Amino acid sequence: MNRKEKLNKIFLVLLSLFVVMLGYGILLPTLPYYTERLALEDNPYPDSINFHIGLFTSIYPFFQLIFVVLWGRLSDKYGRKPIIIVGLIGFSNATAYRVGNFPYNALYSAYPWRYIYIGGNSCQ
Repeated sequence: MNRKEKLNKIFLVLLSLFVVMLGYGILLPTLPYYTERLALEDNPYPDSINFHIGLFTSIYPFFQLIFVVLWGRLSDKYGRKPIIIVGLIGFSNATAYRVGNFPYNALYSAYPWRYIYIGGNSCQ
């Protein structure tokens, strides 16, 4: 394997990481406002907003821990490239689902989206 092939592989991995971190960097600052709007629509209790913001933020490292082990084992079995592609497809589908589902937003539908998003994100 020559130097150019190695640089191409490194570039692909870095590009996928950049896309995932860009999505996460855009999502995290807007998450409290988004959750507040959804919680006020679904629940008359304003105290539940803090609970949902904390839950949305805290499930990320928990599910990251679970999915990293799963993807690591699958990566050992099937190889790194197919797993990265599956992760990018899952991440893209979760983002497209959330954008496409925007008029029908509800707090209960945001949780499965977050789980799929984390699952795809932890492949990279």
